[in-house]
Amino acid sequence: MDYAVEDLIIDFENDKNYWRPLKKGKNELIARAIGISKGFRDVVDATTGLGQDAFMMARLGCTVRAVERVDVIYKKLEQARLQPTENEKLKEILSRIQFIHQDSLQYLESLSESERPEVIYIDPMFPEKKKTALPRKEMQIFQQLVGKDEDAADLVMTARKVAKERVVVKRPLKAPDLVPGVSHHFLGTSVRYDLYITRSL
Repeated sequence: MDYAVEDLIIDFENDKNYWRPLKKGKNELIARAIGISKGFRDVVDATTGLGQDAFMMARLGCTVRAVERVDVIYKKLEQARLQPTENEKLKEILSRIQFIHQDSLQYLESLSESERPEVIYIDPMFPEKKKTALPRKEMQIFQQLVGKDEDAADLVMTARKVAKERVVVKRPLKAPDLVPGVSHHFLGTSVRYDLYITRSL
C-alpha cells in the first residue's frame, strides 16, 4: 500500500519510538560505537531520516548536526522540532539537535577544518528483506520518498576523510561491510555498528 506524504507524522513528544528505554546509558551499543565514554559528543548524522538516531544521540548528551536531503522530510522534522511543548526534557534534547537541509556529501565536503565533527554517523537504507512484515507506516512513506541509498559507500568514504575521530555505520547484523577498513563491529541482536577509526588518516 502506498501512503501519501501527508500521512507522515513526526512527533518527538508522543511517539514511543523516540523514547525507547536507554537502560545502559553510556554503555548503549550506539553510545559505545560513537565513543561517548571517550568524550566524543560532536556528531554529524549524515542520514537523518525520521530523526530517531539523532534524537537518541542527543538524549545521550551529544550535540548533533542532523543532515537530511529530502525536502519534505526536512520540513517535517523542523515542524516537529517547533511544536510547542511543556516537556523540559524534550526541550533540552532538541536544543542539542540542528537540522540541516542539504545533501550530506555536499555538506561534508563544504566543512572547514574548524567545522569538522569528531564523529560522523551513517545509517544507510537497509536492503529490503524478503518474507517479512512490512515496516510501520512512517517508514514505508520514508522509503517511498528516499528510495535506495545508491551513494552510501561514497558517503562513507568521504566521511572517513572528514571525521576527526571516527565514522560509525549502522548495518543489518549479517550484511557485508559497506566499505573495507572496519576497525570494530559492535554487535546487537538484529543490527550492528561498524566503526572506522579516522584519527590517523
